[in-house]
Amino acid sequence: MINIYFVPENLELRDSSFTIILTGICSVSFLLIGIARFYNNRSIVTVFGVYLKQEGVEQVLKENMRLGSLSSILLNLSYFICSGLCIFLFCNQYLDWNWTQSMLTGNILPLLIFLIETIGMILTGWISGEQQHIGSTVTNVIIGNAVYAIVFSFLGLFWIMNPKFSVIFSIIFICLLGLKTVIRILKNGFLVFNKGVSWYYIILYFCTLEVLPIVVLYYCVEKNLWSQLSWI
Repeated sequence: MINIYFVPENLELRDSSFTIILTGICSVSFLLIGIARFYNNRSIVTVFGVYLKQEGVEQVLKENMRLGSLSSILLNLSYFICSGLCIFLFCNQYLDWNWTQSMLTGNILPLLIFLIETIGMILTGWISGEQQHIGSTVTNVIIGNAVYAIVFSFLGLFWIMNPKFSVIFSIIFICLLGLKTVIRILKNGFLVFNKGVSWYYIILYFCTLEVLPIVVLYYCVEKNLWSQLSWI
């Protein structure tokens, strides 16, 4: 009888500890946002204000929050933390991956996406010889990350506190990621096209440096890495 009551107590303790750890990670994300606003009380208003703005973005940032400022860096660092947390929750609760698979995906995927979004545009500028018109596209990526640092932090908090609604939060997360990607591509596409970059290079960028790396990455992870980690 003692063993019968002992097992559920341990399981409940593990679930509680797991929630505490995730809540702590989410708290770090909110802490970074709070520090960013402490150093620049217009940082959050600025990033939301220029997120959908097409013209005069550089001037607004110059007057209110430079991209290299501490507030901008902290907001982007918060984005990597909270987006990784949401990816972990999606993989662990919705896809039912084990802890190791979910953790590695949550840690690696946000950085890989950021590299694809930034390095891809830089390479396109180098290939097309239009480097001087590409800098603003990287600005759009950084501003977008700052905005979604706040959005994903709240999403992650609600998700952790309400795991029974994991399916709903997973759908919301995927929709937000899709919205973020669509807005970024449209803004960057219109930006470089209006500056005289040929549509040929825009299509080349989208097909080879947006879609192809994601397809290759998914294939490699699904067919090779996860088969090796599934037993952990």
